[in-house]
Amino acid sequence: MKKKLTRALIDEIRKEMPVLSEKESRTTIGGGNIVGIRINGGYLISYDYSDVGGGKFTSYQPDNGGQTIIFDGVTCSYGDINGCAYQLNGIHVGEYPEHNFDIGTMIHEYGHYLQESVSAGTVAYAIVAGMGSAGANAYNYLGGNYYDFPTEKSASKAGQNYIDQNYPNSGYKAEGL
Repeated sequence: MKKKLTRALIDEIRKEMPVLSEKESRTTIGGGNIVGIRINGGYLISYDYSDVGGGKFTSYQPDNGGQTIIFDGVTCSYGDINGCAYQLNGIHVGEYPEHNFDIGTMIHEYGHYLQESVSAGTVAYAIVAGMGSAGANAYNYLGGNYYDFPTEKSASKAGQNYIDQNYPNSGYKAEGL
């Protein structure tokens, strides 16, 4: 005898087996300690072993066979503020990263991570970065270039310095430079 699959039964299954949102299913693979995110031009693969005494890092794997880049100390996840990428306790790739986030954006956001690592802590960084981002958005709204705003220019330069020192022949450039 066949049992009919009802809406109530489907809802019970969902309680036990969460379903990814459309955004999550489109861009995320893996889970737990390893997460892969499709971005424009390749993949970001984040590894987090800090819960077992290890470290964390993200690798960029380009589609075109270009150079793999390791971003030490930071993980990436799916998340956005008004559709935009940001860095706070990790890099959040924004809305539709397969179109709107590329290696140049990753280098820029890693620059923000480097800024945070030399600041007086996450709270102090969040205040400065929040004010800087608000200022950059206002500057952009008034016709200026977002990446010309001092906090954003500084992040791009910090990220680019990391690339230039560790991957001098990669050809990758931070957004805004």
